[in-house]
Order: sequence, then C-alpha cells, then structure tokens
Amino acid sequence: RVLCPLIAEESSGMTAILGNQVDLTSTAPFADIGSLEKRPEVKVLKQAGLNTRYIAVNNKKGPFSDVHFRRAVSMAFDREVLVKAVLFGEGVAIPGVLPPALWADPKPVWGEYVTFNPEKARAELAKSAFRAGTEATLLVWGSNWWRRMGEIVAGQANQVLGTKITLQATDFNTAYSRAKAGDYDAMV
Repeated sequence: RVLCPLIAEESSGMTAILGNQVDLTSTAPFADIGSLEKRPEVKVLKQAGLNTRYIAVNNKKGPFSDVHFRRAVSMAFDREVLVKAVLFGEGVAIPGVLPPALWADPKPVWGEYVTFNPEKARAELAKSAFRAGTEATLLVWGSNWWRRMGEIVAGQANQVLGTKITLQATDFNTAYSRAKAGDYDAMV
C-alpha cells in the first residue's frame, strides 16, 4: 500500500522525512540540500527540471515599455549570483524561461542581453528614454526566495545603472490579481 499525503510546505516535508513519518518527498528547500546530502539516512536524488524563476516586466507601460531600458536592466544583474544566493547553488542560470533541453539553438539570439555586463548595460541605458534615477517597482510576495531574488535584482540594477527600483511586497493573491490586471512595472 502507498499513501501520498499532501504536505503544503517544503519545510514540513523535511520534518516528516527526518522524523520517519514519510519515506519520500519530491522537493526540499534549497537551503537544506547540502545538510541533507551529509546525512547517511537520507538519499538525495537530483535532476534538472522545468521549474524556472524569472522577472516578468510589463512592457506596456514605462519604464519597461522601452526596449533599451529592458535590455539595460537585464544586463545589470548577475544570474549566477541569483543561483548561488537564492537557490543555494541548486540550479542553472539560463538565457530565458525555457530549459536548455528544449532549445533548438544552444546560443539564442537574445544571449548578449541576458549576460551580466555593467558596461553594456550603461551603454544600453544611454539609448533609452529613461535614465539613471528612473523609478520602478518590483512586485514580490512572501518573505522567502521571491523577496530574496527581488532584493538582489533591484540592488544590482540600482548599483550598475543608478536606477531607483524598489520592492513592493504583498500576498500572493494580490500579486496575482495585479499581474492579471497589468498593474505592475515588474514582478518576480
């Protein structure tokens, strides 16, 4: 017989695994992977998946309506830093939302715009109708990886470009409603 309990929180799943209440879980908090791998009673299996994390921008209103501003911000933050700091090294930075296994071309045409390059980011901003000091809001929810990712992206972009991207934290339902209504500049 197999029982499949639904455990809403990954941390509760880890408690259940470590307490011998369940035999298997499909996910674990990224922060716990390293310590779990050191435990002889736990076997950790990993495989790349289709779980992506990204910044969605509203390109129907400023400042992200400007292609040069979008490109500048995209080149102003380091995706490798996000993998290390947000996912604790348990991921791969990719140039878009599709995993490498689904690419027809291993070097997508947008590759240069998703590579951290402060000098090119500032040059691209110079082509934009928006300049240093431009304000934008990055919508996040919760206090976990969504917020951490937003803090890093905004912090790096502000440092490189001199922009004033700030976080606006809300609950998931509000963020989802605002996304559907187009009421955001950018969101994690």
